[in-house]
Amino acid sequence: MQQENSEQFLYQKKAFTTWEQAFETIESRAKQQGFNVIYSRVEKKPDGTFRRRSVQCEYQGNYITKSIKETTTKRISCPWHINLSEPVSKNPSKYVYITTFHDTHSHNLNPNIIQFGDNKHIPSEIMKEIEFLTIKCRMGAATQRQYLEARFPGQIIYDDDLYKAIQYFRPQNKDYSNDAARLYTKLLDLSQNNPMWKVAIKFDNNNTLTHLFWMSPSQLELWYQYSDIVIQDVTCKTNRYDMALSLFIILDENRNIRLVAQALLIDETKESHEWTFEQINLATNNVYPRVMMTDADPAVHAAIRSTFPFTYPMHCTFHISQNLIKKVQKLLGNKFHEFLTQFYAIRNTLNKISFESKWKILITQYPEIEQYLTNILYNTKEAWAHPWTCRQFTAGLHASSPVESINAWIKSYIFNSNISLCELSDVIDKRQMSENKKYQLVLWKAAIPCVSTQVSTAAFMFTSINQKLEEYLPPAILELQRDEIRQCVFYNALQVSQEVIDEFGEVCILYIYYVYTLFNLTLHIFAV
Repeated sequence: MQQENSEQFLYQKKAFTTWEQAFETIESRAKQQGFNVIYSRVEKKPDGTFRRRSVQCEYQGNYITKSIKETTTKRISCPWHINLSEPVSKNPSKYVYITTFHDTHSHNLNPNIIQFGDNKHIPSEIMKEIEFLTIKCRMGAATQRQYLEARFPGQIIYDDDLYKAIQYFRPQNKDYSNDAARLYTKLLDLSQNNPMWKVAIKFDNNNTLTHLFWMSPSQLELWYQYSDIVIQDVTCKTNRYDMALSLFIILDENRNIRLVAQALLIDETKESHEWTFEQINLATNNVYPRVMMTDADPAVHAAIRSTFPFTYPMHCTFHISQNLIKKVQKLLGNKFHEFLTQFYAIRNTLNKISFESKWKILITQYPEIEQYLTNILYNTKEAWAHPWTCRQFTAGLHASSPVESINAWIKSYIFNSNISLCELSDVIDKRQMSENKKYQLVLWKAAIPCVSTQVSTAAFMFTSINQKLEEYLPPAILELQRDEIRQCVFYNALQVSQEVIDEFGEVCILYIYYVYTLFNLTLHIFAV
């Protein structure tokens, strides 16, 4: 112990065999006394090794702030310092000597402060975990804390230290110069190597990017297969330029959400949406969607009418309800919830005649919002009211929730809106890879030989129909059809009176007759 203390005792002309020994001895001695050291001036030899080095107390020097806020600093002009030197001449063993030692402090020394600071320091093993969770997993502080406390139960991690570590590993000082040009160059290279890549770009008179559209080969193939119903939505705050991200979503044969096109737009005007839709026409050789569901934005609705002449525009019921809250709740006050119940009842009316009569009554009951009901909702009733939308194939969709889930997925992969366009493109690529992996998983599950442990209603009562369904339908759609078959045994047939028939109208009776005829025809085909 005495030898160890003697080795750590510092004095002028003390010799060390290596620079590492000198640094370790000085740092250890400083911690024992109650302060930390920093390394300042350095002089190196031609071979890159140290020639001279200065060591100072961490409280050395003065700090002049340029901020008008009241701040504090640790620099209180502490004079303690050591100068180290490795003489070139008469030093064959290359010893390192203390040439200057000023052992005076301008502050009190407290070893407990140093020990506490060392104990709260995050170990390198945990720092590697934080680096991985921050860069690769994009986890926030709350989620990382839960993981680290479970992974290292004996380690105390203070909030400030965790926040500083996460901030340290987040990408800093990014080069955003020519960001749009680099993204366009990347997409253009892909399109030149594979013509199935579809890329379009537009600049304004100042050579500023205003519109960018792209579709990958796999997205193009999905569009050709499943564009009967397409969901479009725009999300903001996904990039540092505040460009709107327009996404186009379909459902595949397994009812999985698939991203089929994307565009970056400088604004959300009718002209910008028309430009995007025109690029889709060019990319798909005018394969129009049969139905396109949107968030009820008038600009998007008008763009669909002008660009997709054979597409049926449909409005998301969720966004309609949100617009009602924004536009009419304040005007109606306590009557709003009563109005909302009546509105949805009218929206779900089975035929057009009943809808028209009930709509007139609704306007009479709520004259304070007559202008909004007439000019906004009634003029677009074909896009949201059931008597019209029920005649269109929508794959069972009434809201744009699939695209909203993709919006949430994309934003979960970015720290904030201050990311480049290239980084946003990489996140979208990850989304497509995730969708492809999920699709491969579904195919793998479907390829596994298996039999049902119980005799289903479909197999027992409708054997031939069930066999045909298994032959032609994918798993997800097959299960939906079997659900319908299972429910049919619980149907209760009632005799319909003439009054009910008159209420539904001749159109609905013809529609029921058409469904009945089609069902009999299907049975005949399966029987053959």
